[in-house]
Amino acid sequence: MKKNQIAPVSYKIVLLLLCGVSKLSFGQIVNSTDNSPSYQLANDSDMAFMSMRIVSGGDEDPIGSFYLNEEFLPGTILFHSTKKKMAFPVRYNAGAKEIEIKKDEKTMAVSPVDNMEILVDNRSFVSVKNPTDRKSIFVEKLVGGEYRLYDFYEIKVKKAPSDATLLNLEQKDEITIKSSLYFQIKDGKILPFPRKKKDLTKSFDPAMLDLAKRQGLNLKKKEDVLAFFTNLNSLPEKE
Repeated sequence: MKKNQIAPVSYKIVLLLLCGVSKLSFGQIVNSTDNSPSYQLANDSDMAFMSMRIVSGGDEDPIGSFYLNEEFLPGTILFHSTKKKMAFPVRYNAGAKEIEIKKDEKTMAVSPVDNMEILVDNRSFVSVKNPTDRKSIFVEKLVGGEYRLYDFYEIKVKKAPSDATLLNLEQKDEITIKSSLYFQIKDGKILPFPRKKKDLTKSFDPAMLDLAKRQGLNLKKKEDVLAFFTNLNSLPEKE
């Protein structure tokens, strides 16, 4: 095996058990922690290790938004290491790849740390290392478990024409939010989810890909990739 190559997933023994699994549909977060009663409400002292900074509003007024939701929505921050939780109005900044909360009438950006999960608007956000620069960022967790699937968000900026005023056009940049699927097996590298068959077979056993095909899963469709990863997490552990 080449260096840094992910070992293919091989579970041929259980293929017959999964052949009857129907295609799944997803309207909710998969494998995310909910507001479990086992999580106690955090107090001010629990917030001491949270790194936050005040976010100042910019002077720009572009077309579009840097946020998945411009308005703050009710959210819950879970600290898995201490089993604590706290509630804040929350929104996700796709441009900065960070979580913002409303606290004491101020907008605060929460620094991503391990074992923190933010639940908001039926989504789950977790901290990971950006494969590009290894900086910690918040991304959306679509599927948890040993086989994880993430949505990485980024913004595309279409600059306003330099002669917009002369053409009687709005002199504003246009913001569009784009998303890309990334995956991680156990605690291995986070990689873009491959779209070509020859690249898929480098990370996943061909027999598993054949099973996905027999289940009617099109791995070019996001909802089918979700079903594929959910099926992988349902497999029994290898002895």
